[in-house]
Amino acid sequence: MNIYEKMAIARCELKNKEMKKSERNPFAKFTYFELSDFIPYVLDILEKHKICSRFNMSQEEAHLEFINAEKPEEKIDYTAPIAKIEMKGCTAIQGIGAVITYMRRYLYMMAFEIVEADMLDAVVDKEPSKKRAVPQFIEKEVEDIDEIVDSLPKRRSFDVIINEIKDIVSLNKAFSELKTYATNDWKRPLNEVAKKLGCVFNSEKGLFLAA
Repeated sequence: MNIYEKMAIARCELKNKEMKKSERNPFAKFTYFELSDFIPYVLDILEKHKICSRFNMSQEEAHLEFINAEKPEEKIDYTAPIAKIEMKGCTAIQGIGAVITYMRRYLYMMAFEIVEADMLDAVVDKEPSKKRAVPQFIEKEVEDIDEIVDSLPKRRSFDVIINEIKDIVSLNKAFSELKTYATNDWKRPLNEVAKKLGCVFNSEKGLFLAA
């Protein structure tokens, strides 16, 4: 089976699991799925159908990729833009961890069509709670979260990277950067440039060498 057939079956199998929402928003009065409510079922199903999942995140967006372990060239990539969140009373590293957890949760829900009540509807017309005073040192930690997010590496367009290739050194430098990308759209143009430079890829060494 190809990756699309496997993911379709995996979705149906997860749909038949008795998953319970463990988290509750006391202000808006609604319950929702926490990542731990469904990820154990998801991992079992992925292992059963020989599918590998891979999450990665840059400054602008998060990716959740599903790879057919039997045919690694077959992949499905789910992407979502990253929004900065305000976390009161937490350290900078806790804020980064929260962003990663939220993005993993939403991307898995997207990939497996996990449905729950619209949170936006649940909070409409709700009176906002009173704002509590936050110690100055905590506010400083929250500000540091934005600085860390801003420091995350920005992903450049693959055509910009490929246009910078002039020789075998810059070719391998471009390959090292591009192989971390979730999609494989860069492979064909990179191989075309390598061919023009008279280079071939050596799978044992993991780099391009002169032909």
